[in-house]
Amino acid sequence: IVVPPEGREAPGTSRVSLLVAPGTYTVKLAVGGAEQTRQLEVRKDPNSAGTVAEIEAQLRATAAIRVDMNAAAAAVARIESVRLQLEALRRTVTETEVVRAATALETKLVDLEMELVDLRLTGNGQDGVRFGSKLISKLGYLAGGLAGGDFKPTDQQVEVQALLSGQLKAHLTTLESIVGGDLGSLNVLLRAKNVPNVVGGPPPVP
Repeated sequence: IVVPPEGREAPGTSRVSLLVAPGTYTVKLAVGGAEQTRQLEVRKDPNSAGTVAEIEAQLRATAAIRVDMNAAAAAVARIESVRLQLEALRRTVTETEVVRAATALETKLVDLEMELVDLRLTGNGQDGVRFGSKLISKLGYLAGGLAGGDFKPTDQQVEVQALLSGQLKAHLTTLESIVGGDLGSLNVLLRAKNVPNVVGGPPPVP
């Protein structure tokens, strides 16, 4: 697989791109200390049956989903960072108490990460048949469905969005509990043995 300079999407994830609703916008270009400003009109597709209000509602919902997807992706990156440190720790520290605590912590982190994205996915073959969708994948699918037309979200889409957002908040709360509890306890043990701490990283900015 050839990976472009900006990287590629991890299996089970996707990107959400936002358009803008019809209207007049100010475009600003700054180059070499000089700044130019122009007005830009975005027109509604004359073949679209959706109203401007419906398009705006659709875009608000899609933007909210993108916020949740970014928060979920940040949580995965944070978990991966801790897991990488735990792996390095187990290679350098052989004391049974430390290894046991590190292993127990990693198990909790993997279980939580698997709620966000399926770590078994390869991006090839029959992944979608073998494994069910996880939260990030579900959010991406919902965003794709919203972008399929110039209409406001259906009642069902609104309900699913609220459900997925609630699940994400619960998972983020669990992550904070693990970092503050299990990781905090491991770091107390490491300090007692003069071993550098495992860094859990800051919580995501809301």
